Amino acid sequence: MLLFSKTLPRHLRFLASLMPILSSLVVPATSARAQGDELRPATITVNVFNERHRINPFVYGGNFPKDGAFLRQTGTRLSRWGGNIATTHNWKQHIRNTGADWFFENFDDEDTIQWVKRVQNGGSAAIIGIPMVDWTPKAAGLRSYSVQKYGKQQKVDPQHPDAGNGVLLDGTQIRTNDPNDAYVPLRDRPSPGDPPGTIYRSEWIEKLKVAFGSHPHLYEFDNEPEIWDGTHRDIHPQKVSYAEMRDKYLQMAGLIKSIDPRAKIAGPTVSGWWFYWNSAAGGGDKATHGGIDYLPWWLGAIAAADRRSGQRTLDIFDIHAYGDYDTTGMSAAEGDGRLIRSPRGMWDPTFPSEGGIGKKNDATATQPNMNVPAIIPRFRAMVNALYPGTQFAITEWSYWNDNGVVASLAEADSYGIFGRERVDMATRFTSPQPNTLCSLALEMYKGFAPLSVQATTSVSVDQLTSYAALSEDGQHLTVMVINKDPRHAVTARLKTVGFQPTRMIAYERAGEAKATMASSPVVPLDSYTFKPYSQTLLILRGRTAAGAIDWSVSPDSLMMVTGTEATLRVKIGGSKSGIDIVEIKAADGVSMKAIRTRITPGSPGAIRVVAGDKPGFYHFTVTAKTFAGQRETQSGWIVVGVHGSLPAK
Repeated sequence: MLLFSKTLPRHLRFLASLMPILSSLVVPATSARAQGDELRPATITVNVFNERHRINPFVYGGNFPKDGAFLRQTGTRLSRWGGNIATTHNWKQHIRNTGADWFFENFDDEDTIQWVKRVQNGGSAAIIGIPMVDWTPKAAGLRSYSVQKYGKQQKVDPQHPDAGNGVLLDGTQIRTNDPNDAYVPLRDRPSPGDPPGTIYRSEWIEKLKVAFGSHPHLYEFDNEPEIWDGTHRDIHPQKVSYAEMRDKYLQMAGLIKSIDPRAKIAGPTVSGWWFYWNSAAGGGDKATHGGIDYLPWWLGAIAAADRRSGQRTLDIFDIHAYGDYDTTGMSAAEGDGRLIRSPRGMWDPTFPSEGGIGKKNDATATQPNMNVPAIIPRFRAMVNALYPGTQFAITEWSYWNDNGVVASLAEADSYGIFGRERVDMATRFTSPQPNTLCSLALEMYKGFAPLSVQATTSVSVDQLTSYAALSEDGQHLTVMVINKDPRHAVTARLKTVGFQPTRMIAYERAGEAKATMASSPVVPLDSYTFKPYSQTLLILRGRTAAGAIDWSVSPDSLMMVTGTEATLRVKIGGSKSGIDIVEIKAADGVSMKAIRTRITPGSPGAIRVVAGDKPGFYHFTVTAKTFAGQRETQSGWIVVGVHGSLPAK
């Protein structure tokens, strides 16, 4: 095949050996009618000069991937040891307590040091959750709520009938259990008087530091501490407060940084929408902290503590974000429609939630557009406002059904969103099982190039979405296209700006097929047809036009309070030439004006932003012209909240 050679980058070479050619993927528009009930014309426009930025490969991640073969096959680049067992894992004895997930029992567990080495050998980085509750399981076979000791309970483990669920027959939760029944103390460092059998975090971190070696040294704050009083009520029955979350995080991060200077730490690992804005301790806790919502308060508190200490403890702001959609009482088709639209909640401020977030107004009184998740722009803007330089991660997300056609397309859409929207890390919970539709959705991104560029479609994103990326050498353009229509094929014209394709190969999966179908290399056609319910990767070989300059608006997303002002910086990267800002378009509600319009590597530009009096999400686009005359754009979001939506610095 002309498209592939030994000199191509890894992200393209892998495709040459995927499989023998199974069938033709793309066909001229004249013969496409066999692909679906009807055709809907569309145009996909890819402009390699616009919205250029590097995709962080850690967005192609998962929790507890099966093995090294799976990592290599799918191209999983980040593996997380997390979830509820992160809170109750004994690193030294390799034991976990299952908490409320399964009768609070101790079972044998994997050696995390060996796990780190295994995933690294499979080509993935590793991130490890460090437990911060001060107990850790002491021996397999023990349980927290022995029926013999605490009395008959509503449910017991069928295999171990002495292991109860901690709820008495009258519905009363057992709150006076002795943690020593199943646990030993967990401490930061050894100190005189420690009980026999005490386990130490410091010793674990020392071993992790060695195991990480030359790979990234990634640590995470426990897991969803706001539910400790439920999931782990046997060892932490108290509801977590604002102050405890701040103090526990600073305790952990200070310990890790003192041992491993290469450490990058993620937190606070919060579970979802309600707990973004509220602590487990309730409304009184929020009132005590001036009515400021929980995550803005926490982030501001950590930033303030780091300023005082002179050491950054938070490197990655980390949340969990599952799709929010309610299918109760709906037909299967209606439910599938909501599921496949759900990824819009990650990025689109015009998309009201079709689940609980869209129905309730009680989680927050101060955040803008409270019925619209817009998770990525919302939190990237908040992070940039409160602790600039902090990365953003979503370490749990999923659409659950590994072999669900619609779920797999929603996940394919999500990977594209994470790259386009500048997420720094994303790990599906858990990694899909091998050889499933969802593992194939991820695997197809193994061939996606590293430099994101602008891709737009002329039809609704609920019907067809596209994502594009350019290879390092500019000779390969990759385009991922997802047809979300269950019945209709979509014929689309592919228009490229700044890239002249000469050859094309395509890979497709459609419907329930668990294999990728490949086309022979062909001269690119004017129109392509995408089957119903399909994911397609187009790889075009050709030449990028000269003259592109990589530049950025920093921050590209920023949260502000009504009536305030801010300054965005415009910087050149990797070029000796420069640009002139020629236009700034901002949605009504904010005003933006360039302070310095000519930008060179040694002279950055600046844009003054003034927030209006109406809270909301306001999109902006900055257009610049290179000194060679090429027009390029960068865009972003200004998120405006009322007074009290952000803590005072």
